[in-house]
Amino acid sequence: MSYSWPVGVTMKIYKIARPLPLGEIGMKPGGRTVDRNLSEAEANFLSNKFDLVKSIGEGMWGIAYLTSDDKVLKITTDIQEMEAAKMLMNFAPHEPFVKVYETGKVEGNLYYILREKVTPLSEDEMILFENTIDDYYENPDDFITKNLTPAEFEKVEQFTDYKSDIVNYGFDDVFSPFNVGYNSHGDLVCFDPSSV
Repeated sequence: MSYSWPVGVTMKIYKIARPLPLGEIGMKPGGRTVDRNLSEAEANFLSNKFDLVKSIGEGMWGIAYLTSDDKVLKITTDIQEMEAAKMLMNFAPHEPFVKVYETGKVEGNLYYILREKVTPLSEDEMILFENTIDDYYENPDDFITKNLTPAEFEKVEQFTDYKSDIVNYGFDDVFSPFNVGYNSHGDLVCFDPSSV
């Protein structure tokens, strides 16, 4: 089944008018890509507002870029993601979410989120995070018997504290290991929640 964008809009987020680092990263709605071309107006808006350095990742509905001031700019077609980020702007810094500096609409159904840069979980941490969220939180006695190193056990405690805290906020996508990382203070934070 193919997805139809509005008339006159084709997408494959890449540079059109100016040399933005919006390299050809395939994106299809509902998959790992958004298949859409930036219009000249969108490319101009982004290049005039942000000094982008490089693409650093892609997700279900958008692409993330590193800015020259070491922040992350997420360009997304998901309005719920942008609305969730807008809510995060009012959260206190100690809460388990990334700091969001600005959100807005580029044009049409394209939005941006400017947030703090975080260090994503390593592959080993992702596995431990998933096991912790799935097993340890529900059955701690069974999980503890799994020969964890002291460093792994410390991570498990950090992950369980994160889960205990974050469930109170009512956001989706907060338990995906791809949406969790460490801020500059070493705190575990969710950097890509969506509204329910």
